[in-house]
Amino acid sequence: MSDYEFVCFETTDISTRTLQWRVLQDKVDEQGLVFLKKCRSRLQFYQSTLLAWDLVYVNYLDLFEVLSNKNKVSCPMNHELANKNVIELVSLINIRVSNLLNAGTAFFKIVERSIVDADKREKWNSRRRKLHKDSIEYKLCYELRNQIQHVSWAISHLGIETKPEENNMNLYVMLDPKLIPNNNKIIRILNNRDEPICLNRFFTTYTKMISILAGYFFELVSIDDQECLDFILDVRQQLNFRDSMGVVPVNTPDHDIVDKTELLQFEIYDWIVEKLSQINTFAR
Repeated sequence: MSDYEFVCFETTDISTRTLQWRVLQDKVDEQGLVFLKKCRSRLQFYQSTLLAWDLVYVNYLDLFEVLSNKNKVSCPMNHELANKNVIELVSLINIRVSNLLNAGTAFFKIVERSIVDADKREKWNSRRRKLHKDSIEYKLCYELRNQIQHVSWAISHLGIETKPEENNMNLYVMLDPKLIPNNNKIIRILNNRDEPICLNRFFTTYTKMISILAGYFFELVSIDDQECLDFILDVRQQLNFRDSMGVVPVNTPDHDIVDKTELLQFEIYDWIVEKLSQINTFAR
């Protein structure tokens, strides 16, 4: 990979990044401009996926506020409303986290279908295997995604870990041992630890690795408009996308197991369209 692989992650401020982009555009030759466009597309890929995570974070803050206010009110009607809000927020969090994980899967499906050259395919798979071997974040998200496909929410607690001395709050989840056998890969990955797991680090690292793989994909394959359309339709059919948004049940005794297609929301279709559009624009 290029020595400049991480250049697109160095600046996070939007105004500064835009200014730098304009300056660079004026100073590089045609070959350099092609490289910068690829970097820019990788940055867009990274940001769009992180945006999905930011939405989850907002939902967590809303949930935290609802639960805090619930403890301060005495009116039964207000309690009932608060309970309803909690259920809705937890369901929304469930959907969005599932989308974030499944979007990565959808991208990988597209890539694997795109690389027809055996040597290039082996290079791609070798890189993925190395990530899976070397990164606990990648392993956790990979196995958690597989678990979510079969269990509506393999989580016993959703919440926020506050650290007043650091003036910040971290999202956390607790894996439910009753829903996940002790020999499950997730449990082995985490060494059976029962402390809160900070999702920020895991999902941010996982997302960054997906974006790097996306950049590597640009180096391996280029696809045209018709292929874009074919991939979109094929992936949509494979994943059994529905034509309307579904409701994922909160984990209850009556809804422990759901069909994995219930967790594949139509939002991912839009995500795939956007990613393929970027690939089509910048990979030539």
